[in-house]
Amino acid sequence: MEKVGSEPVTQTTLTTPARPDRARDPDRFFSVDGLRAELPRRSVRAGAVTLAAQSLRLALTVGQTMVLARLLTPDDHGLVTMVTAITWFFAIFQDLGLSQATIQRPQIDHRQVSALFWINVSAGLALGLITAALAPALAWFYGKPQLLGVTLALAPGFLAAGLAAQHVALLRRQMQFRAVAAVDLLALTVGASLGLAAAGWGAGYWALVLAQVTSAWSYAVLAWVLCGWRPGPPRRGAGVRPLLAFGGGLTGFNVMNYCARNLDNVLVGRLWGAGALGLYSKAYNLLVLPLQILNTPLSSVAQPGLSRLAAEPEKFRTYYLHALALLTSITVPAVPFLLIGARELMAVLLGPGWEESAAVFSIFGVLVLVQPVCNTAGWLYVATGRIRELFRWGVWSSSITVAAFVAGVPFGPRGVAAAYTIAILLLTVPCLRAALAGLPIRLRDVAGAVRPQLVAALPAGLAGWLAARAVRGDGGSPLLVLGACAGAVAVVYLVVLFVALGRWPFYVSMLRHLFPRERE
Repeated sequence: MEKVGSEPVTQTTLTTPARPDRARDPDRFFSVDGLRAELPRRSVRAGAVTLAAQSLRLALTVGQTMVLARLLTPDDHGLVTMVTAITWFFAIFQDLGLSQATIQRPQIDHRQVSALFWINVSAGLALGLITAALAPALAWFYGKPQLLGVTLALAPGFLAAGLAAQHVALLRRQMQFRAVAAVDLLALTVGASLGLAAAGWGAGYWALVLAQVTSAWSYAVLAWVLCGWRPGPPRRGAGVRPLLAFGGGLTGFNVMNYCARNLDNVLVGRLWGAGALGLYSKAYNLLVLPLQILNTPLSSVAQPGLSRLAAEPEKFRTYYLHALALLTSITVPAVPFLLIGARELMAVLLGPGWEESAAVFSIFGVLVLVQPVCNTAGWLYVATGRIRELFRWGVWSSSITVAAFVAGVPFGPRGVAAAYTIAILLLTVPCLRAALAGLPIRLRDVAGAVRPQLVAALPAGLAGWLAARAVRGDGGSPLLVLGACAGAVAVVYLVVLFVALGRWPFYVSMLRHLFPRERE
């Protein structure tokens, strides 16, 4: 990553002609003309950097979860989840889709981004005040007086998010993913450290609140430090109306998507209590955490890359299918491991008292097979600016998901998990058909990109099941069961994928982009 800032001015720089100083270039935050020529190499390298950073994020988050699960109770986690189910909904309106507008637009300037910055800040301030005002109602709805203080403490986080939104968007637009990774990891580390310390001191659920608050404000400060861009004053006539229209459509979809994905928390918490919600939400969050950590680097790289190639159909098609193949290469073999080792995984990560989470986790494990593929549909909509089509799909899919939650909640957390899983499986093919409409990509292309990974995962899953069964039969510890299962799955999967199916050249080409040979 190129550091922001200029070298000290010397007599040589004043008298000797030199290339333009990048740090003084007013377009350095906005122009993307220089990215297209070397997009494949930049994309692979950026993806590798971000994936490494997200792997560290996964390790930190899992470590934090393991410690907090032993220091706090399911009720503590459930209390905070009751609030975050609402605050995360409001967070959709925080960004208003304007970060994606900044990333996606072929041309954008300082005045436009400054206008978007002030809109994000104003939205953050307004949402923080609204959240604080709703704190008494939230405490009444759940019958938990503790939620009043929790909600008031989390409310200022909206302002922090508004201050950071455009700075991080500019870093992503320029594909400066080392800076993005630094912001994310350092903010998480600060929040996790303070949260763990507070939990060790007996702060209870306030430890979770402290971790979120400090992470949010650390993220904002680091974004300003590492981006270097500073907004101008708000002005009229900056030409942001198309950007607002783009962001508005994306926000509309996100609202429906959020309701569809989080109504389960509201229903379980209301009908089955904080303890059941803590068990349910912890199982779901542990499942989607690796997916989010994997999807984040790929989305961060793929969306800017696809946006730059929107006018070149064949390159657009190749870029998407390669990204999809890389994504499923990691997610597909995880499915048998998660299904086979669910009980041991929950025992290792959460400890005693969380046994019900294992059953919910194993039901959700099937989602890893299709959820990442469905997530890539969003890349296509955003990169091509088809936000109205995305909104229409959101209306239909959200209706199905909400109906599934309502049907499953009378049967408790397991019923909700099963109903949601079935709904997502049924929506997978329609989701892809809608996203691919009018694009140079066909459903059979997607099937071709995913098929080798699915074929390799079948014998790998059988090997993992046999290995786990053998270790369990010998009375092995949960860690030994997980290690045997993971090792068997990984070895058989790689052998089948690389040797039997001959996919080795594809991954070698990715490595060549990552580590190109120096020219003579």
